[in-house]
Amino acid sequence: MSGISKECAAGFEIKKSELKVATSRFRLSASLLPLALRGLDALMVVIGGLVALELRGFSEIGIQLPSDLRGYYSLILSGGILFLLLSGEANRSWRASTIAATLLRVGSIWLLTAGSLLVWLFISKASESYSRLWFIYWTLFGILFLWLERGMVQWLLRRFRKSALHLKSVILIGKGSSAELIQTRIREAEWTGYQILETFFDADEDTLEHLSRQPPDEIWLSFPLSENEKIHRILYGLRHCTAPIRLSPDWLTFRLINHGVSDVAGIPMIDLSASPLTGTSQLLKFLEDKLLALVILLLVSPVMLLIAMGVKISSPGPIFYRQTRIGLNNQPFQMLKFRSMPVDIEKEGPRWGNSGAKVKSPFGRFI
Repeated sequence: MSGISKECAAGFEIKKSELKVATSRFRLSASLLPLALRGLDALMVVIGGLVALELRGFSEIGIQLPSDLRGYYSLILSGGILFLLLSGEANRSWRASTIAATLLRVGSIWLLTAGSLLVWLFISKASESYSRLWFIYWTLFGILFLWLERGMVQWLLRRFRKSALHLKSVILIGKGSSAELIQTRIREAEWTGYQILETFFDADEDTLEHLSRQPPDEIWLSFPLSENEKIHRILYGLRHCTAPIRLSPDWLTFRLINHGVSDVAGIPMIDLSASPLTGTSQLLKFLEDKLLALVILLLVSPVMLLIAMGVKISSPGPIFYRQTRIGLNNQPFQMLKFRSMPVDIEKEGPRWGNSGAKVKSPFGRFI
């Protein structure tokens, strides 16, 4: 539909009022939910430390716990407070997040908290006053209890939303494959708690004025990039609307690689194709590649030694075959592999492809 008639407006108001009746009792609890979750997270951290302390008390490994545990209690409380301060990110935009994404965020924040406590103990030269085994227990129990708590809360909220409780009303304005995909996904993912009340192919001034006066919980726009002027017109018409407005461009016509949103000098930019390996991530990837390659080489070195002996015994010449190949950014590099062919097989120049027709030594055919 391109506009909004009186009958359509009345129907929209009925749907919206019905939704408000179903969700009004949960509005106050929804506004307090992030704060309650952060407090519950901190409680899980404290409980994890106390459980680890009890478990460590029965262990005979390492140093014995002192009779005065006030230092342990202070550190556990500090861990809970620090996690409370750092966990704001874990409670942002998690209505439509998967449980796995939520658990990953919470686990990362707890590991950051535990690492910060370790650094503080090292700087203050107080690390020797605490049991290392207890700290390991605390780290493990902390992440376990946090995951159990968050998983249970997420599951309960999804049950509420599937039962038409704690819902958010949405008006979708758009057309094309992206708008159709949004409707399909929302119908299939009832656990998100979103309900699309109406869908408009376009929106005239009357429609935009009505939505500004009687806004739903959210308004979603979905248009191809070629209709940029229409998007500007709708946004201008909704300039007085108090509801959150979200834009979902029609990306299905593009082949996107590692897409996302970046901020460059205060200007938001949509990454259509960008490498995630920048800054710290690039350094970690470099170290991971080198360390992983070193470990694999050490593990397979006995097999490589046997292959090298086989190549040397089966035919005269060097063990490795060297050739120039083209790598990243069209940069040439020297490739090494165990030689499977006689030395003079490429005396007239390199032969690319057709490996089945190339002459190989008996051991070369084996490898």
